[in-house]
Amino acid sequence: MLRLLAIALLIASVASQSRDANEIYEEERLFNQYLRRYGLDVPQDADLKRWKANVVAKFKEIEEHNSAFRKGEELFEQEVNHFSHLSDEEFDNTLIKYERKGDEKEKIVDPVKAEDTKDLPEYFNWVDKGVVHGIQNQGGCGSCYAFAAIAAIECHACLYNNICDKLSEQEALECAIGGCKGGYDRFIYSYTQEKTGATYSNYTYQQKPVNSCDDTKSRPRVPGTKVKEWIRMPNDVETIRYYLYNKGPMTIVFDVYENFPKYKRGIYSKAKGKIKGSHYVLLVGWGTEKGVDYWIYKNQWGTTFGEQGYFRVIRGKDVANIESYGPTYPILESI
Repeated sequence: MLRLLAIALLIASVASQSRDANEIYEEERLFNQYLRRYGLDVPQDADLKRWKANVVAKFKEIEEHNSAFRKGEELFEQEVNHFSHLSDEEFDNTLIKYERKGDEKEKIVDPVKAEDTKDLPEYFNWVDKGVVHGIQNQGGCGSCYAFAAIAAIECHACLYNNICDKLSEQEALECAIGGCKGGYDRFIYSYTQEKTGATYSNYTYQQKPVNSCDDTKSRPRVPGTKVKEWIRMPNDVETIRYYLYNKGPMTIVFDVYENFPKYKRGIYSKAKGKIKGSHYVLLVGWGTEKGVDYWIYKNQWGTTFGEQGYFRVIRGKDVANIESYGPTYPILESI
């Protein structure tokens, strides 16, 4: 009897070790797959053990969420991405600390009437109109405010001045207030009230300030990109739709909760976890899918994030304060 018990314990021990080995193998496989997929350059001093622990932990969190997605309990799917190996502190450095403050220069429009929006289409996207430039990646720099504001200026220059050149975020990073520590869209609008934007091809993005602002004086400028003023929306969905359709893309800031960076596709509908910081993006359109209304946003976290660099958020629910902070669009000087 004792001999049989000993054999049973030995088999259980071997099975336990086998499961542990299989688990270790699977974690290693997932981590190597992750490194290959995102083409990450691993620094010599990188703590790969910590990187792997971060990635594996996120795989497990994501699988739990996606199980609910497959059951129809969630409207969006999650996945690991090029942020997944980062610590919370490292990721938080890419965000800004947003505090809603009054701006004496901005104008806030009054809400529109119901009849003003009755003829708006069910789906609209400025990307389809050819005025929105391609997806970029801000990297580890908290420069989202510069990317969003420059993107809005580009779109409006193309729409109203027939100037569709790519502008330099690097100049905005080095010359406007904020740098990589974060800022507000109005910092960029204020700076471009004084001069037109610099061309991107002559002033490419470096993910950090590398020049003094004086160095920008000799850079080629883009006519038709000087900001005259900027207009902010009230917290009113139909007013936002009306001006988005009739005026053009807008900057918007929202709070980033723990579950947002793992967004893959679908309609982001629930903000869960702690607030990590805030983030500026470009509002480009709206639509409806299976009876759910949504907004369309252009991000600057590369094309591996979300829906080829874009993401959708449920409309009319003010998830993560994405409506109540108030989108803004610039009005440019005519040429």
